[in-house]
Amino acid sequence: MNKMRKWTWLRRLVQVLVIGLLLSQLFGFKFFSGDLNASNLLGIPLADPLTALQYLLLGQLAGKILLGALLITAFYWLLGGKTFCSWVCPVNTAGELLDKLRHWLGLPERKLDHGLKYLVLGLVLLLTPILGYPAFAPFNPVGQTSMALAFGLAGALVPLLLVLAFELLLYRRGWCRSLCPIGAFYALLGRLSPFVVTYRQDQCVNCRACARACPMGADTLNGPLVQKEALVTDWDCTRCGSCIDVCPQQALQYGWKLKRKGRKDQ
Repeated sequence: MNKMRKWTWLRRLVQVLVIGLLLSQLFGFKFFSGDLNASNLLGIPLADPLTALQYLLLGQLAGKILLGALLITAFYWLLGGKTFCSWVCPVNTAGELLDKLRHWLGLPERKLDHGLKYLVLGLVLLLTPILGYPAFAPFNPVGQTSMALAFGLAGALVPLLLVLAFELLLYRRGWCRSLCPIGAFYALLGRLSPFVVTYRQDQCVNCRACARACPMGADTLNGPLVQKEALVTDWDCTRCGSCIDVCPQQALQYGWKLKRKGRKDQ
């Protein structure tokens, strides 16, 4: 195993384990039940915070769902918010595989404004009480894909297929980078997280391998590379570890914000 890719290998393992966890129900295992909207793992309730927030706006939030959402929120606050996107989300896992096909086909890379996802998140929260049901639920590719894996519902894969077609034919990683309201929620949460990618300017040779490797786009690393900050402070950082894996000088590492503050955080 290439030691320079240890985080990528570990992330792939976690992605496979998540898919295996969802599929386990089809084979009769009982330690896990549910999907990524709401589930139970070894008796511990878990719930998607955005789904829970929509039900809260409707006044229909059950106690176990609230507890599950708080547990998940606390977990991803500690580990960086969008860690969910790169390590757990099955839509991102499929999108990463599709990205390799895009590269092989030599398709052009058109971009959308990353800020659009915050507008989508706002619309979801605005429309939910107006419509009287969770506005994002029927279109949620994360929840629907996890339902398809957990319960063998092939029809639930339609949102995922639409996302993949959109990212293949129109905008590279357009959904994950620019439109997903779940990603927007976790980006806001990650901004407050103590777990970050740290940067050592004295070890950097400015090869920009990290910027080329970042699945969220080169601008995510502007804090260290352009503004010479000691942390990757961009909200879209998914803590995927790709930049750490490819850095030949180990100038990038995982760390804790309380120990090393970037200039803008002082």
